Amino acid sequence: MYRNDGARLVDYTQHAGLSHLHGWWNSVTGGDFDHDGDIDYVVMNSGLNTKYGSPTEEHPTLLFYGDMEGDGSTHLIEAHWGPEGLLPFRGRSCSSGAMPFIAEKFPTYH
Repeated sequence: MYRNDGARLVDYTQHAGLSHLHGWWNSVTGGDFDHDGDIDYVVMNSGLNTKYGSPTEEHPTLLFYGDMEGDGSTHLIEAHWGPEGLLPFRGRSCSSGAMPFIAEKFPTYH
């Protein structure tokens, strides 16, 4: 937990009594993701009992975003590292529902 002291962000976790709480992934990142001129935030936390495995610094869980189809819409893809390399968390049918080009590029599950 960080507190804005007017000049900078100061670690306030211990003072707030939260230092005993931790999962494997806690983060906040900001950027103008939708290109409207203001800062947007992605805030994440996942506990130790997650289905997303155990990411490491070398193989983190990732969030990709962008206009994947060239249609002006922003899409999000959650990904992780598997035996074959980087893989999306969502399966083909869920991903292709949001992004039809996936079904065209990968017509089967094999």
